[in-house]
Amino acid sequence: MSFKRTLAYSAISAALAGIALPSMAQIEEIVVTARKAEESLQSTPVAVTALNEQMLVEAQVTQLSDLQRTAPSLSVMSGGTGSSALIFLAIRGNAQVSPSGGTDPAVATYVDGVYLARPTGGNVDMFDVAQAEVLRGPQGTLFGRNTTGGALNIKTNDPTGIFEGYLKGEVGNYDHKKVEAVVNIPLMGEELATRFAVRYNDHEGYGDYKGYTDPNGFFFDGLNQPAMEVDKNIYARGKMLWAPSDMPFTATLGVDWSDYEDTGQRTELMAFNPAGAGGFAGLIANTVGFNPDNFLAQQNFGDSYWNADNNSRDPHAPDPRLAKPGSTNEGKGIYLDIDAQLGDLDFKSITAYREATSSGTVDLDGTPLELLTFYSEWDQDQWSQEFQLSGSVNDDLDWITGVYYFTEDSGDFSINRFGGKDMDAALKAIGQLPPNSNFPLALIGADISSNDAVHENTSYGAFAQANYSFTEKLRGTIGFRYTFDDRKTVIFSEDPIVQPGVTVPGCKIAPADRDDGVTCKRTQDAEFEYPAWVVSLDYQATDDLFLYAKTSGASMAGGWNFRSSSNPFFTPEQVKDVEVGFKSDLFDGMVRVNGAFFYLKANDQQRLINIAEGTTPVQFIRNAGKSQGQGAEFEVTWLPWEGMTINASLSLLDMEYEKYESDELITSGPNAGQIVRLDRSGENAPHAPETTFSIGATQTLDTALGQLDLHVDYYRVDETWFQDSTVIPEEGAAVQAIQREEQKWNSIPEYDLINAQATLYLNDGHWEVAVWGKNLADEEYYSSIGNFWNAFGTALRYVGEPRTYGASVRYNF
Repeated sequence: MSFKRTLAYSAISAALAGIALPSMAQIEEIVVTARKAEESLQSTPVAVTALNEQMLVEAQVTQLSDLQRTAPSLSVMSGGTGSSALIFLAIRGNAQVSPSGGTDPAVATYVDGVYLARPTGGNVDMFDVAQAEVLRGPQGTLFGRNTTGGALNIKTNDPTGIFEGYLKGEVGNYDHKKVEAVVNIPLMGEELATRFAVRYNDHEGYGDYKGYTDPNGFFFDGLNQPAMEVDKNIYARGKMLWAPSDMPFTATLGVDWSDYEDTGQRTELMAFNPAGAGGFAGLIANTVGFNPDNFLAQQNFGDSYWNADNNSRDPHAPDPRLAKPGSTNEGKGIYLDIDAQLGDLDFKSITAYREATSSGTVDLDGTPLELLTFYSEWDQDQWSQEFQLSGSVNDDLDWITGVYYFTEDSGDFSINRFGGKDMDAALKAIGQLPPNSNFPLALIGADISSNDAVHENTSYGAFAQANYSFTEKLRGTIGFRYTFDDRKTVIFSEDPIVQPGVTVPGCKIAPADRDDGVTCKRTQDAEFEYPAWVVSLDYQATDDLFLYAKTSGASMAGGWNFRSSSNPFFTPEQVKDVEVGFKSDLFDGMVRVNGAFFYLKANDQQRLINIAEGTTPVQFIRNAGKSQGQGAEFEVTWLPWEGMTINASLSLLDMEYEKYESDELITSGPNAGQIVRLDRSGENAPHAPETTFSIGATQTLDTALGQLDLHVDYYRVDETWFQDSTVIPEEGAAVQAIQREEQKWNSIPEYDLINAQATLYLNDGHWEVAVWGKNLADEEYYSSIGNFWNAFGTALRYVGEPRTYGASVRYNF
């Protein structure tokens, strides 16, 4: 990617220096805790976006996933082949790729100082939130392992000594309904107070699972169920604060609970490969009279399909978990945060327990055929304990040190169901199978494979960081953490198809890999240890210009694949970066321009692969050699006239593989049967859109009824790749053509979103009335992919949310 655009945007920022602006209000100071201590945003040597409560409300950030519209370099993927309640975060191309307990995130999420280890329930409801911070780049020293991309730091509102709260009701299209309530109750003034917040919302489906009639005569009724209907979304939180006036001590006890249920994601078939699944896809289509070309021509954007006869006439025992699409998610947690002053030292303890369960049933073929259905479920519980001790020496040296312990138990279970009653009857009638398939006819339509695993993960580490002021303007920072991980996975994998080397039907684990050589059980255990560090230098050039340079490194834990028998293990991912940045306030505080330029190198990046092992669709993680990236990020705030605030952000990223080699078996042409070394060097890396841009404007007006806030924002993201897909030169021409076709569906196209909101704050100070809209242009866009084009004959994309709008009324007391 050319950086001429970077220079152009920099020139625009610099050109602001030539604008004459009248004297008006200044941009307010924002205090952040990006370095585990309160600092001004403008003097923190970290690339961080911070949004206070009012900014979050104006931008309609109602869930954590909405933050991608406000922060440069942050990307959010939701759902995928699992529950739609799952989200996967990426910053600067570093991303989590699986919800399994055997893998970890590259972007850590903290809510009130508590680490959320899994994407299960990760799409946190963002209401009654005091501040959200998006920290970009490795954050390993203070935020621990699994921060190779960065961290999200969410702080909810604390109890206060004032009785206050609000009630809010909201309605919208798609029969959207939402109710919120917050109440703050002081029990002993400011010494002992409680705060409770609860939200409920639901809406009708954004589409339907449709019926379909093929010109060839193939017909089926649509499932009597809407697609992406949220049946319930409940989130509740409670906090109690104890701050005795006669003691330098505060303790906060927090609890939360969430419960979510929907009818499944909207999927759209992008391409059909008759040669997929060893020829099964085409054979099934032909025998039941389904013409994929006709289907693709008739299909409209966002149409979803699910065979209504999926279980009703199945010749095998029906499994209710595969009967219809849908997702569920439930989570709960409790924590205790203690802050105490010990002489000149500050002590902090955070003790937390969390648990979550999630499940999802999805159609992985995207057609009306009963081709491939997938059910998955996850459960997890975690304990964590962190102790921190901080202080200062002669006002020149500020330091913090601490220890961290984390342990979790989790389980993963999934079922793959290949075929059903239509395919079963048709194939048995003609007694035919694809030439290169060994799939027994008797098993068509059965639950052909299940994967079951339990994980035990333990991590502990120690860290220290210090900031030293060489002069009043020049300051240096050095930090270090060392982490130890112990990861254990026990796998139980069943498949009625006897795989090569497997002598017991029903077990996919080869005898040599079983714990006792007989039982279908494999235990895998590994230990990892690795450092994280940061070294930085910052300089307060003037009262309004802050400069910094830093280098840092962090790691993401290694782990075990439980679905793949041939690729069980992957090693830790390491990311190092160099970053220089500036933070400036211009024109008496009416313009703020912050920027960062960075270069990063990643070793052993963890990437998601979709393949077929025998007759089973498999997703697994493998290490992808080395990649490198360079980029720039800019954030601008401007108060051009009284009552107007304009916020804009831009990220530019060029990330590619520096070295990524793998052994590949050639399946066609003169080289068939040979193993070749495939080099992907120079290819674009996934989860790294070249450009993201956002701009928002809020105008505040005084009216006879009260203050009126008018807000509009625009967000654009470039094409985003999700999987690696390479044309192998040694393959035959026909296979290369297949690989080129598969490449088309490994990304989602660029898209734009426009949102707006108008809020009237009535003069009595109690009532607020708002009207709002999201995706006002009704942009047709996708949020993720499911590319099984080569492995099983279909390529899917998951459909984003349509235009929504509504109105709300809020009463403050």
